[in-house]
Amino acid sequence: MTQRQIGQLPAVLPITAGRIHFIRRVAPDGTVSLFNETWPVNRRLAGRYVWATLTTHTRRLAIWYQRSRDAEWRLLKSFSYAIPQTVARLDPQYARG
Repeated sequence: MTQRQIGQLPAVLPITAGRIHFIRRVAPDGTVSLFNETWPVNRRLAGRYVWATLTTHTRRLAIWYQRSRDAEWRLLKSFSYAIPQTVARLDPQYARG
């Protein structure tokens, strides 16, 4: 980011279209916690790690699991995720080349 771009940032940053990724350990009750909310995954995965992706512009939370390094990723659960604000489009100047 250039100094000019930094100077143009708004005082309050909007939620922007994109993805936020999390790695979480599954609790003994088969849940994971994100943003102070609990999401059901699977009791059989207690102690294992899952990958969660929040896609802001579609307002969806997806939870994925990979059994081993060589295994395919498998979608375990998908949830609607309420975002109480407008989700802004990414300004092209900040997009990756």
